[in-house]
Amino acid sequence: MRKVLVVVGTDSEAIRALPLIHSLRAVPSMQTVVCIAAQDSQLLAAELASFGFLVDEELELIRQTLNANVSPGVDRVIGKHKPDCVLVYGDACKSMASFSGHSLFGCLGAGLRMYELRHHSAESANPRGINLTATRYFVSSVTSRDNLLEEGVAPENVFLTDSTEVDAALMVAERIRNDDVLRTKLAADFPFLDPDKRLILIAGYRHENRSGHMASLSPALKCLAMRSDLQIVCLACSDSGMDEVMDEKFAGLPNITFVQPQDYLHSVYLMLTAYFIITGPDVTPKEVLALGKPVLEMRDLSGYRDAGAIDDLAERDADRILQECARLLDDPACYRTFSFHRTPHGDGHASQRIVETLLR
Repeated sequence: MRKVLVVVGTDSEAIRALPLIHSLRAVPSMQTVVCIAAQDSQLLAAELASFGFLVDEELELIRQTLNANVSPGVDRVIGKHKPDCVLVYGDACKSMASFSGHSLFGCLGAGLRMYELRHHSAESANPRGINLTATRYFVSSVTSRDNLLEEGVAPENVFLTDSTEVDAALMVAERIRNDDVLRTKLAADFPFLDPDKRLILIAGYRHENRSGHMASLSPALKCLAMRSDLQIVCLACSDSGMDEVMDEKFAGLPNITFVQPQDYLHSVYLMLTAYFIITGPDVTPKEVLALGKPVLEMRDLSGYRDAGAIDDLAERDADRILQECARLLDDPACYRTFSFHRTPHGDGHASQRIVETLLR
């Protein structure tokens, strides 16, 4: 029996790992060991447990240390379980630890793309390490593949599998749709939602209020909130200053509600409930597109134009934002164009492709 060790370190990595763990554990000839290496490993383990996935190993990192060395802990886990394959989501330190354990390992998710790895490499002393040591690369896009080939990675070691983020969104959405008890419980957690009103969900503004982006969006939201057929929900974050924005900009507008950060299950429920979604720079539309929801993006990403994205200028132009929203709200043909399932980032079978590659 082949043994696979899956290592994750953040909430987003754990979510991307969900469908892969599910696919791996469905293979009788494979034994899958799940390891969490995180500052809040117990919370992350509880998140996975809520989806029915038990964690085998937990490595608690020191909260105050951004460059915490996880190598000894991961080496211990590798020595204990002696896996044939180690799959690591992000964090070059974990990859280097896997390499020192002399195991074949691949890297998944954002860490596969050199530019994204550099962007998210605060915990890594050597952000290039993951790409220099991995023996298999599972990438979600042609761009990621080409970047690795330019770095000198052998073509036979790069596998284009699409995004497991899409797999996760579709898996959780299917669970919500098919479980009446769960769906009723989730609805009860948002008693303020009015089923007779169309919901506009605002997400992805973790830090942007500091630079005034949320404030520039507020005039458009105030106009939209005056419509009796709409309800606006903004996913706030504790460090975003949205409470101040709410008090200053939206006083007396009951159709705008700010809610605290949600776990993945509740976030997907809100996305499924929304009529359309406006995202900021902290959110990419992979999951939203997979769920068949129109997306208005508050940034310039030419690759997502088919998603109904608003360019960077819209952040400073309330009229432009209102115009784009009105197209989706008042033009049924336009809404239908952008409300079907689109898969520019994956078709929901990325995890299965990875498993099939490992079985070769």
